[in-house]
Amino acid sequence: MSLKEQLRKTRRGMTLWNEHTDSLIQYQVERRETGQRVLHPSANVIDEKAFLTDDANIAVLSDIEILEVFQEYNRRELPRFLLAGARRELRLNPAELKVGVLTAGGNAPGLNVIVDSIVKHQFALGTEYCKQHGITLRAGFPPDLKFTGIIGGYRGLLNLDQTDREWTMPLNPLVTDPWTHLGCSNLHALRAERRKDNIDRMAENVQKLDLDILYAIGGDGTLRAAGQLADKLKENGHKCLVVTGPKTMDNDINFTDYSFGFRTTVDNAIQMLRDFHREAETLERVAVVQLFGAGSGFVALHTAYASDDADYVLIPEALGETVGDALAELDRCVERIKKRREKRMHALLVVAEGAVPILKVALDAKRDGLPLGTRVDEQFMQGAREKLDNAFLALMDYFKANIAPDIFYVQPRHLIRATPPNGFDIDLCKYTGRLMVDTALAGYTQCTVNLWQGNYVLVPIITAVAGLKKVNTYDYYYNSMTEKYRLD
Repeated sequence: MSLKEQLRKTRRGMTLWNEHTDSLIQYQVERRETGQRVLHPSANVIDEKAFLTDDANIAVLSDIEILEVFQEYNRRELPRFLLAGARRELRLNPAELKVGVLTAGGNAPGLNVIVDSIVKHQFALGTEYCKQHGITLRAGFPPDLKFTGIIGGYRGLLNLDQTDREWTMPLNPLVTDPWTHLGCSNLHALRAERRKDNIDRMAENVQKLDLDILYAIGGDGTLRAAGQLADKLKENGHKCLVVTGPKTMDNDINFTDYSFGFRTTVDNAIQMLRDFHREAETLERVAVVQLFGAGSGFVALHTAYASDDADYVLIPEALGETVGDALAELDRCVERIKKRREKRMHALLVVAEGAVPILKVALDAKRDGLPLGTRVDEQFMQGAREKLDNAFLALMDYFKANIAPDIFYVQPRHLIRATPPNGFDIDLCKYTGRLMVDTALAGYTQCTVNLWQGNYVLVPIITAVAGLKKVNTYDYYYNSMTEKYRLD
């Protein structure tokens, strides 16, 4: 029996399999040889046990049944992620660097906090090194440590030589410290198309800045672009290391327990959901709330479950693979909401944005007489996601016709992500930012620092973006939400 077949028999084994390459996931992280060897500035200050060995790692999944598969097959092939943390020996001098940081792809709570954490740790190590080696500080900072904030994310990096506005700003702890109490990103977070010519141009601009390290903070698209940019820089023979941090409210980055911004967004959404519930109860109407989740339903599911106010939640993962699957879930939803309104005079429905275009094309397919077995794949969905607002209005018309004509709906979207981060996300951002610096200084590149299985680990970018993390509708957590559908 092949390894793939053995893994398929376990509960989570296929998490380790890349369906695109039909092989085990790539788990080894590139470590660049820089020709430098520098003792970590904190080596004589903190306990030896605080440092990781170069090969410190954990199994990607530690399920006993998976470990037994590899023990029988080949223990050496067991996928392991390197632990993120400080190594005693650095491959870059922390006091003699040109560093850049950008935030891209959209907004999320915590962006300012992670940028501040990166900047402060980078300067702290550089300053400590200078003090240990008798290097005179300039205005309190290492004289040869240059930190550039790239304004506007990848669009800023793309337009670096344009004179229509400022696309960069110098950063140090005095600049970023006041940002930490603010939501959003003071560096702004814009998108740019990942066309080859754009990647080539961004690589040229990284080389013009002569960066030793580029930190890129963002979601799936940002990480993909960072991987392509790192490949191009390597092809050009440029020294720049690229390290990323996973930011997305959707919580859909592979091999993350949580990505920062998610918990704050859920907290904010819970409060809004409770307010809308009271509104629906007062007016004796049905309220529909659309929440984030373009491809995954984590925000909608966790908000609905934690609030305990939602009568039903529609997420893309629960819509199955065919037109018939999607319509069946929609029918269950409509029936449930109708019964709840009859019983309580009001009802509350939560819809993940990613479910909307799927339901719209399924309803269109039914209208056009297409077979129920028609697969709802990317080709079938072509263009539907770009017309999200129109699809949502069409879905509301369907609900008005099939549930009640006085339905009201809200799309809080930006209101729930523009706030400062909560305590969980502050902690996650601060530590992730610190570890990104340690990762780069140790010479690692083309990786992201993820919180995974309770540990901070280095995940190759190519593995982090191999597919979106999805809600498992067979999982006990999802069934904890749907239990109420059967009981009340």
